[in-house]
Amino acid sequence: MSLFTQAAEVGNPRAMTALASAYASQKTAEETRLAIEWYERAIELGDASAFAGLGAMYMMHPDLVDKPKAIRLFKKGAQLGDSNGMRQLGLAHLMGHGVTKDGVVAISWFRKAIKLNNSQAIVNLGRMYASGEGVTRDFNEAFRLMQEAAARDQTDAMNYLADAYSRGVGVPVDRKQALVWVTKAAEMGDPWAKANLPYFQQFQ
Repeated sequence: MSLFTQAAEVGNPRAMTALASAYASQKTAEETRLAIEWYERAIELGDASAFAGLGAMYMMHPDLVDKPKAIRLFKKGAQLGDSNGMRQLGLAHLMGHGVTKDGVVAISWFRKAIKLNNSQAIVNLGRMYASGEGVTRDFNEAFRLMQEAAARDQTDAMNYLADAYSRGVGVPVDRKQALVWVTKAAEMGDPWAKANLPYFQQFQ
């Protein structure tokens, strides 16, 4: 955090956003205050990505919840071309948080974020196709999207592929491939993959 602090204190807006994100992941009231302060300073200096970070705090932090404010921040970031703001709007419409629940609108925002190379949005869209929430269920499309996200090092997508190969969802059963993907996710530190790796290993 010290490197981010040094860069933020000399006026680097990207460093301010990174520092705010680090504080936002902590629990104390003082760290929450600092997260908001640094996000707001980054916004003042024109860092579009700071809008999504600050919006996420107002959407999810138990002591701050203000969903309309979160949506306004997401929209501002999205208008400035920030893919995380777009993805957050997709999630909000998918869940009906602060906006009308609308799967079509959610997909639209996810696709806009994907066009800007947001790999997390690929996972979100893949989950929609896998669950059938807001869209016609399509395991083949879900699998394709998760392959794309896994190629971009998204461990949630790797876990999905491992489970899909293990159970034959959208692809023929292939326990070797299942182990390949869960092992890769575990090696990247994913908690679910590390906890479930022994389960996949027993079938080899």
